[in-house]
Amino acid sequence: MNLNKKKIIDFYIGGALLALLKLPVVSLGKLLKRNHNNIPQGDIVIIKMLGGGSLLLAFEGLLKLRKCYPERKIKLLTTNACKPFAESLNVFDEIIVIQDKSLFQLIFSSLNAWRTLFRIDTVIDLEVHSRLTTVYSLITCARNRLGFFRESVFWRKHFYTHTTYFNLFFLSSFFYEEIIGELLSKNEEVNIKSHFITENKLKKGQELKYDRVITVGHNCSELGKERVLTPLQWKKTASLRISKNENILFKFLGAPNDSKLAEQISNELNSLNTEGFQINTKNLCGELKLVESIQEIYRSTNFWGIDSALLHFARLLEIDCLSIWGPTSPHTRLKESPNFKEEVIYKQIECSPCIHITETPPCHGNNRCIKNLF
Repeated sequence: MNLNKKKIIDFYIGGALLALLKLPVVSLGKLLKRNHNNIPQGDIVIIKMLGGGSLLLAFEGLLKLRKCYPERKIKLLTTNACKPFAESLNVFDEIIVIQDKSLFQLIFSSLNAWRTLFRIDTVIDLEVHSRLTTVYSLITCARNRLGFFRESVFWRKHFYTHTTYFNLFFLSSFFYEEIIGELLSKNEEVNIKSHFITENKLKKGQELKYDRVITVGHNCSELGKERVLTPLQWKKTASLRISKNENILFKFLGAPNDSKLAEQISNELNSLNTEGFQINTKNLCGELKLVESIQEIYRSTNFWGIDSALLHFARLLEIDCLSIWGPTSPHTRLKESPNFKEEVIYKQIECSPCIHITETPPCHGNNRCIKNLF
């Protein structure tokens, strides 16, 4: 199923179920009077169905939770698209995958997962927009169910036992830490960079025949393709930020379906060599597993990219970054760090940000916010 079909199912079926279940939930809550003390008394499940980058933004809170409750199993309910990102964090004891290629697979795998998670102690729903994950949290019959609300708490009140306000115009990682912090009995100190490097066995080591190796994250998930730059826009970005006396290698990272765009960008960058630049390119899209792509980022001198999970990996590893923004805002995604150099390119216009804010971008794909930069 494509993203639009999933959103329609979530909106209509999720909305109908919330309406049907509201009164029984309120009534049972008053009747049962369960103890909702926020200290976990059993296993914990995290729900995150879309956005591998969001898991990275929640990483610090998740690692604190892991350190605070080493005796509790922490499970993740997610999709195949997010699974590799979750595995790279090495904080989950079990990753339960919902298959979403068809409606039948979605229903069947959701029921199988429900049997595994029924009566689990604590659920943390990290989805901000989904109605179905709210319903799913409820039917686990977990003692504690934590979730977000935005402009109104009405529809989610009683479905969750603990709610946290999520401001779409503020730093996302703050709210992930807030909701997870509801469960922490003490303030744990964690070093997410050290944990990540050690668990993934990452090693430094630059290709010495180049002055700089720049890894590039040029594409993103199905959600918000308006973030993507054209090959000519990448060419202009490069021409303004490299000098002719530098011998530079650009490495393109991504999935197999990112390869065609990487080739087009490579051709534009290589055309700069006729103007005296020394540019080399390597298209690695579809050739590497995620952890191997992360290793390439760690060995590079710089990372250039748009708002995507690869950018957040580079920032986690404290690689000097250049990031280009338009339909999403860097103010909601980038936590300041003094440990690496960062250039953020963003000029807000009247309709930006729009992704995660509105169902359909006002420009209908004509990303004026990106074009406004060039």
